[in-house]
Amino acid sequence: AAGGTYTEEQIVIVKQIRKKKDYYEILGLEKSCSVDDIRKAYRKLSLKVHPDKNKAPGAEEAFKAVSKAFQCLSNEESRKKYDLVGSDEPVYERRASPFRGGGNGFSGFYDTDFDADEIFRNFFFGGMPPATTQFRSFNFGPGMGARMGDQGSTGFNIRMLIQLLPVLLILLFSFLPSSEPVFSLSRSYPYEYKFTTKNGVNYYVRSTKFEQDYPTNSVERVRIEERVERDYYSVLAQNCRFELQRQQWGFIRETPHCDLLEKFQSAAAAA
Repeated sequence: AAGGTYTEEQIVIVKQIRKKKDYYEILGLEKSCSVDDIRKAYRKLSLKVHPDKNKAPGAEEAFKAVSKAFQCLSNEESRKKYDLVGSDEPVYERRASPFRGGGNGFSGFYDTDFDADEIFRNFFFGGMPPATTQFRSFNFGPGMGARMGDQGSTGFNIRMLIQLLPVLLILLFSFLPSSEPVFSLSRSYPYEYKFTTKNGVNYYVRSTKFEQDYPTNSVERVRIEERVERDYYSVLAQNCRFELQRQQWGFIRETPHCDLLEKFQSAAAAA
């Protein structure tokens, strides 16, 4: 369904979902269904109507409807409230989010603060946003600049926190180890003086006396550049994993961070 084209089957499924208001009917389930049934239905339908794969008119609204139904019915508390209200009036209180404040109640089929893609990421990728969300923008060597978009706030849970630990450790050791970190992988004040490791990784320091304090080939300089390359590798690896997941589901074809990772590994092996 690339380039704005779509099939008759894609049109039909979008129309069928948009005609329905009851969450169980949207997912094609009975009220007696299990949580596993709900997850299976969401997995199947969300991939069929995701706007990246389905370009039929109304696909985005259908995707939101499927996501909203899953969000409500996959949570035991909100499902009970929905069942009490009944199928004629799909109203339920939203779960409280640490980033969005408590839910004062959701009225109507959609609300402006609802993020269907967030639910999709949480379901398929365990809530792991691209590692670029944490790192924003980096200069990954000559011609390797990557502008990192803000993916929006994502709901934290224990599972996500565990998955983010490697990234958080990188942040702690590379950017926040003391009152004055030695280097940064991105150019931002006061880290404005660029240096490059032997394997071509750019990094930035805050002092013009860096060469004096850490002479080339000194033990201290070698250790710093080893840390630079470890952190650079970790950032690329995080992004590469996410790209491979997206590629597996057919949302992207290119994997630029995986290409950079392979290039870096080749340079390191040849050194």
